[in-house]
Amino acid sequence: MTNSASPGGTPSGALADLDLTPCPGCGTVAEVSGGFEMPGLDGTERYVRTRCMVGHVFVGPEFALRTGFA
Repeated sequence: MTNSASPGGTPSGALADLDLTPCPGCGTVAEVSGGFEMPGLDGTERYVRTRCMVGHVFVGPEFALRTGFA
């Protein structure tokens, strides 16, 4: 099997698999690097972990990240 890579050395499709969002701390690009679910008052809530280019790490409810309440 051959490894198809773009001219920059990134395997094709790798960037399409990233889930990017603004960093809650500084606004730079952050990657959603994981998540988990916990019981909440209205059912199960999803929590996510992000890390931005500066190095800030955020772990919190996904709704806060997606709606800007963080």
